[in-house]
Amino acid sequence: MRALSARSRSGEEYAGKIRASFISSYRTCGARRVWHGLLAKGLSCGLHRVERLMRLHGLMARPGRRGLPKDHGERSVIAGNVLDRQFSAEAPNQKWVADFTYI
Repeated sequence: MRALSARSRSGEEYAGKIRASFISSYRTCGARRVWHGLLAKGLSCGLHRVERLMRLHGLMARPGRRGLPKDHGERSVIAGNVLDRQFSAEAPNQKWVADFTYI
């Protein structure tokens, strides 16, 4: 059996550093941010190599949470209740209603 090549050995070293950087970010950073972190530490490698090693070792970033629309406090204007639950109209296009379920 052949010994591991120099690239394979360096790949294993990078994999350990990639894993450490990924876990220190609470598993939220993708390959691009991990790559920038490695470059900031003085390690030179390519983005595609980081992507490949992360994929090989099953490191996948968690998706970010999407929040609800922000309430702007006193600046928000609450419209008055114009219909007052009187939904019947004499003709079409006189009364319009919308439902904001996220509020």
